[in-house]
Amino acid sequence: FLTLSKGKSRIQVPLFAGFLKSLEKVGISPSSFERGKKLEISGLVSEYKGMLQIIPRKPEDVRLVE
Repeated sequence: FLTLSKGKSRIQVPLFAGFLKSLEKVGISPSSFERGKKLEISGLVSEYKGMLQIIPRKPEDVRLVE
């Protein structure tokens, strides 16, 4: 799980192994996710065990912002 935060707000982004592998097709490797990096994530918003989640549906739903 990737946890995005701003101030006290937190949102989890489940990135399972198969999805991480598909991200390599759009030029994002697992090592690209570092503390302080800015991301844009689109997907299905849901709640799991009281925590908000964004579930990306395709690799293009995850973008690193420079």
